[in-house]
Amino acid sequence: MATALLRLWPDAQFASGPPVENGFYYDVELSHRITPEDFPRIEAEMKQEIQANHPFEKIVVSREKALTDARSGRLGALSERSAPSKFKIGNLEDIPESEPISYYQNGDFIDLCAGPHVMRTGNIGAFKITHVASAYYKGDERNPQLQRIYGTAFKNKTEMEAYFHMLEEAKRRDHRKIGAEMGLFVIDTEYVGSGLPLWLPKGAAIVEELEKLAKETEFAAGYVRVKTPHIAKEKLYLTSGHLPLLYAESMFPPMELSEDVEGSKAVAVKRDEAATASTNHESRITRYYLKAMNCPHHHRIFAAQPRSYRELPLRLAEYGANYRYEQSGELFGLMRVRCLNMNDAHIYCQPEKFAEEFNAVNEMYLKYFKIFGIQKYVMRFSTHDPARLTGDNAKFVNEPALWKQTEDMVRDTLENSGINYVEVPNEAAFYGPKIDVQVWSVIGREFTLATNQVDFAVPERFGLVYKDRENTEKTPL
Repeated sequence: MATALLRLWPDAQFASGPPVENGFYYDVELSHRITPEDFPRIEAEMKQEIQANHPFEKIVVSREKALTDARSGRLGALSERSAPSKFKIGNLEDIPESEPISYYQNGDFIDLCAGPHVMRTGNIGAFKITHVASAYYKGDERNPQLQRIYGTAFKNKTEMEAYFHMLEEAKRRDHRKIGAEMGLFVIDTEYVGSGLPLWLPKGAAIVEELEKLAKETEFAAGYVRVKTPHIAKEKLYLTSGHLPLLYAESMFPPMELSEDVEGSKAVAVKRDEAATASTNHESRITRYYLKAMNCPHHHRIFAAQPRSYRELPLRLAEYGANYRYEQSGELFGLMRVRCLNMNDAHIYCQPEKFAEEFNAVNEMYLKYFKIFGIQKYVMRFSTHDPARLTGDNAKFVNEPALWKQTEDMVRDTLENSGINYVEVPNEAAFYGPKIDVQVWSVIGREFTLATNQVDFAVPERFGLVYKDRENTEKTPL
């Protein structure tokens, strides 16, 4: 596709072009605005490249060579150009020093690529350009906005036709269309905001029935319900580790209040006034955040009174309103929103009770699957990367022994239960392994229905303890 675009528009500047679940895309900066009317021309050029049957050749180069080629405009191009391959220079900066750098070449086109590919362009069967969208370079709204051109490819025309039939079925079943037609919900972007759904009476009735079912099911399973506020002080999220770095980008900016030393009076301040206010000895700045998750609040409920082993497992449940700052390009009806009611629960137990509790949660899922007719599902077990516990590239809490212990516990429990699961490295939560419950809709689309997370780090950060049989303080799992 990149070759075709360059044949038509030689000034095209390419950023990234990865495969995705149902095809591929390429981000491109181009003065011409691509529209569906351009797709036949692009596809015609692509057919010529396929008929040429060029091999895909891998070339390993040094970082210095790659930078030289990027500066000469050779990367993401058919030849050297007067303008540098500016986005490729930025992409090279993201490749760790320890990793090899490789190109792939087909015909005259050369680009940064780890591969692999099919052997030759002629191996490509049926293909189609599907749509075009906008995307910021590297997903950062401070960077240039690029055109993202999507396409898909299959072994043969029959497979491609089946795929597009599924897409047509998806349009017919689109929850946004059905929601509007049935009067279930609206998203008022002008007055309320993107990603902030308003439930209409019929939709609210469905929500209440679902919540009623969940509450009855959880009550029968020994859960107790709690309620927590929609905001909390910055200290709560600093203690949990969500701030300052690990979750800050997904949270709304803080509200800053200037409180007197008695805390009896609070007024909102603008950010540029905060520094001045904080120098006033009679007041202090307190930051409050909209709640992005229920976990820290539930930990404070556990800590609110002395706990005994007799109370464990303690199962706290809540339909909590959470607020997350999703990028505007990621919002999608009710599937990706900025305000959601999360049916959330936290189980505090002794380590030896883990398998029993974990299996009980899985049994609850199976019950829901039966009620709603979900036939295809899998548990997606995400583990950590030991190389990312420390340093600038750290992604997970630095507790290697606890990582091994809890991951082994989850793996053993999944194996013994016989539940279908797959293991995925380097995608755990920052504080422990997680299990995403993946389900498939009637048209074959995969969704994450729920997530189980094993948290071994945060209870200690909050100082959560209970007294065991010997009256000794222990940290719950």
